[in-house]
Amino acid sequence: MDFQGFIEFTAVKISCYIFLGAIILRFLFFLFCIFVNAEKNFWTPLYLIKTIIRSFFPLHKISIKRPFYTSIRYIFHICLILVPICYTGHLMIWEALETDFYPPELPDIWIDRLAVIAIFIGIWFLIRRISIPQIRKSSSAFDYIFIIIATLPFISGYYLVSGTPDIIFFLDNDIWNIHIISGEVFILCAAFLLCSTRINPDKCIGCASCELACPTETLETIDKDDIRTFKYSHYQCICCGSCINACPEDAVELRHNMNLLNFFKVNIKNIIRTAKLKRCIRCSKTFTPEPVFDKVVIELNHDYLKLCPECRKHDHAENFLK
Repeated sequence: MDFQGFIEFTAVKISCYIFLGAIILRFLFFLFCIFVNAEKNFWTPLYLIKTIIRSFFPLHKISIKRPFYTSIRYIFHICLILVPICYTGHLMIWEALETDFYPPELPDIWIDRLAVIAIFIGIWFLIRRISIPQIRKSSSAFDYIFIIIATLPFISGYYLVSGTPDIIFFLDNDIWNIHIISGEVFILCAAFLLCSTRINPDKCIGCASCELACPTETLETIDKDDIRTFKYSHYQCICCGSCINACPEDAVELRHNMNLLNFFKVNIKNIIRTAKLKRCIRCSKTFTPEPVFDKVVIELNHDYLKLCPECRKHDHAENFLK
């Protein structure tokens, strides 16, 4: 088989099978982590159904805090799904898979419009990440690369169908291969892509509001000695955005990342944040994260704040008996 035949049929088939296998594995890993780690009183049939539904419709809580951004992300993901699956010209994908299943086809004019929307949103995501200092500072190289990978199949595909823009005329002979290869790379990336919670250490005050709001116990805090550790299991996460909605400092975000080692870390909680705990000046017991204490001290500078709750009660009792 020549190179052209390999990328047009064999590579498409391999990438699609890897994608389907990875999706099945991720769903099984998710169920395993939920059943093993979640409290038993959570597990009713209704809760299980609601949790699965949330996993297929993520980010719904973020819409409360960031309605415009969430809507744009939903539209982008809808385009990423409908255009590759429902376009008539992609029937070869299903033929390569040798399956009797064929998805419903959308009119070409709908596909064209969805592709244009995906292109503009992808460009907007890239410009937004480059131009906003706060986002640029927290971005990794993969964040930029993946936006390009996700958008390139739409740009090349639209060029093949419409013959525009002329600005890339010099790629006329290669645009077909670019379209196919970029699509296959995107499928493989999507197979191992994880949407995970990240905590910005410059903003986080360690209050653990995110842990309290998490419906699947994905986030866990452990206080040991004078350190509070935030642990996170990506397979328990349903990307509902509850942690983002609950955070008073806007320190939590959901970001894509791809790591083959993390993909197979099924029941392991990774450390995503640590915060130092404040000690009581009288009994040396830890009682609150230092960033929380520092924030309160800005408003109320009093030695009373440096006491733990137990010592405060003791002081109240002494003052009452005087």
